[in-house]
Amino acid sequence: MKRLPALFLPALLLGLLAGCIEFDEQTMSYRYDAATDTLRIFQDYRGIHAEKGPVTTEEREQFDSVLNGQRTFFFNNWITEFNREGVAETLAKLHDPAKLAEMKLPEGAQPKLEKFLKLLLEHVRVENGPFYLDARGQLCGVQYVTVTKFSAVLAAGNDYVPFFARSQAEEGEKSPEEKAVLLKFATKPKPFAQFDGNAMTVRYPVTAAEYEKEFGAAAEDPQSAERIRKAGLKVSFADDVVTFQFGKKSDQVSTLILPFKTNAYSPNLIELARAKHNVRETFDTKKAAQEFLLKGRATDAVKK
Repeated sequence: MKRLPALFLPALLLGLLAGCIEFDEQTMSYRYDAATDTLRIFQDYRGIHAEKGPVTTEEREQFDSVLNGQRTFFFNNWITEFNREGVAETLAKLHDPAKLAEMKLPEGAQPKLEKFLKLLLEHVRVENGPFYLDARGQLCGVQYVTVTKFSAVLAAGNDYVPFFARSQAEEGEKSPEEKAVLLKFATKPKPFAQFDGNAMTVRYPVTAAEYEKEFGAAAEDPQSAERIRKAGLKVSFADDVVTFQFGKKSDQVSTLILPFKTNAYSPNLIELARAKHNVRETFDTKKAAQEFLLKGRATDAVKK
């Protein structure tokens, strides 16, 4: 599974496994209900397959972690992922002196991170819907994500991100320019994520060179950058911060469709999916999304 502009935005919780489950396209539809302070997200993954050839042990473990736990990927994991088991493990480390020391958190970060993780465990629920085969016979699947008391979860995440930026500045072989923009953001932070109605904004510090490498006129992967913009995701850069914007305040539902094809599709997961879960020959994703996003009914969810 390839992160697109991975250098931009922090995977706050977990890294990727060595072997990865891929999907060719992801549709993420969401609705923020201000009256109930609830964010609902309908995830539709198309062309699900193991990275290369026969399914590896690591890929089986990742597949099982999605089926048996509460794990979901946002934009193919290049913004972040939510893994309930990983959140719980990180929270436990904060109460183990030896493991806490290994984490090397910046001063003042522990209570911020602890609050954020507790809110995630309490208010985020991921439910798996069915697998299904599309018109080409490729394996697809859906998930229902519900975040209650969303404003509190979002605020806690924004409070922690400056500490994350500071830790990144102190980690690895970063140039003086990279360290400077991270520390600048940590000292005078802007909200990492904001919602205004259904309009979503995500920000993170990068150097001008990093931004140009991903999204500038001479980007290393101009086709990827163009696909992102054509999908309706606005990308801009100012004051050492990259900003992603999507959706409108007045949207009832906002939908972002992004292709992520990196390796040729293989049917190598279909039989594994059939052995562990129901695989439907067809599935009305539009109806399922409307039922969930507008009425809060995940009628096809597999309870865990």
